[in-house]
Amino acid sequence: MKFHFAESWRRALVAAGLVLGLMSGAALAQVGSAVPNINSLSSMGPGALARIIETAVPMEQLLDEMPRGTPMSEMQAMQLGVPSVSPGAVGPRERARRRMADFGYPAWQRGAMQQSGEVESFAYGSGNYNTIYHYNDYLQVPFPVTYAPWRQVGRLLLSFDGGTTYGTCTAALISRAIIVTAGHCVLDNSASSNGNNGYVTNATFVPAYTQGTQQRFGSCEVSYVVTTSGWAADNALRQGDDVAMGVCSTLSGALWNVANGRQPGVQLGWFGFCYNNCTRPYNFMTQLGYPANYYGGGLMTVSQHLEETAVSGGPDYIYGTGMRGGSSGGPHIQNIGWINDSSSFLGFNRTRNVIMAVTSWGFTDQRIKIGGASPISGPNNSNNAAGLFNMACNQARALHGNASCPLLP
Repeated sequence: MKFHFAESWRRALVAAGLVLGLMSGAALAQVGSAVPNINSLSSMGPGALARIIETAVPMEQLLDEMPRGTPMSEMQAMQLGVPSVSPGAVGPRERARRRMADFGYPAWQRGAMQQSGEVESFAYGSGNYNTIYHYNDYLQVPFPVTYAPWRQVGRLLLSFDGGTTYGTCTAALISRAIIVTAGHCVLDNSASSNGNNGYVTNATFVPAYTQGTQQRFGSCEVSYVVTTSGWAADNALRQGDDVAMGVCSTLSGALWNVANGRQPGVQLGWFGFCYNNCTRPYNFMTQLGYPANYYGGGLMTVSQHLEETAVSGGPDYIYGTGMRGGSSGGPHIQNIGWINDSSSFLGFNRTRNVIMAVTSWGFTDQRIKIGGASPISGPNNSNNAAGLFNMACNQARALHGNASCPLLP
């Protein structure tokens, strides 16, 4: 239940001339066997963030039918290879007071949120009892959002029409200035008639967004976006290629003044991310996002679940969740958080805070409560995720200097 408009809404909006315009002069860049598209974005202009947030429409990609596929055999699973991971960083410690009052919530609201829990887990959707598609969604209350790694996720506000109509997605930092999100958040081929080749015209990333407050970490304009050649070719769902990356400018408007004028990851840190062999038969992951069906997208939601490609046959991860439009592009994180384990055997696959996939789609029928996420590497590593990252990294280096990001092998 992620990012784009349902087809009926898409047609209505196009007919009304509300959404969909594009970037002119799209350039193609060869990266190995993939041909990602990369585009420069224009500025949203100063002072526009509050207005944009008020009017942004949650984008959502929707399917009408339950996906079917061939189960992955144990032998196939063994042949997948070990995932390749780029490490993340925590960033400096922030001396922030852990009080909800810091975020502008009145006393009655703080008490209600702390006592009621607000978001209940729906446990499972229609037809999913006694399956692996059970889940737990819950509110990430404001104060933990200011700590790593949660603060490395934020809302992505974007426009396809030059800045009159905005959509809202979710994105996450994977380097000092590079974010990862869904391909459909930055490129929509059905919007190509206005001369911008289907790309967003401008976008703003708001890390650790929390409604009703001055943003502790401010926001940064996204100057470039790049998506996979597979997504650029046909915008088809359930193909494992609904992945994109973007390059951020420096932060501005931050309540935490030390963040202003810096690349966002310098103070906030960033996630590690998988760029090779990211499709696993089963993986327990934490999904973060800003879905509009919870709190109007104004607060971060957490969904925890087992995700699988074995039963459905892949290439997308399938999982239970209640998140809908606005959560598109949100990270699916392996081993989130931190732990000190004194056990004699620490387990396998222990690397922490690694993004394996991004939220891609959900179902038109809200009773199903199943979503899909595109692994960053794509099916059989066809997304050339290292090449995708390196394209974004070269842009980040040109903007911020070579220390902004390391090129992947």
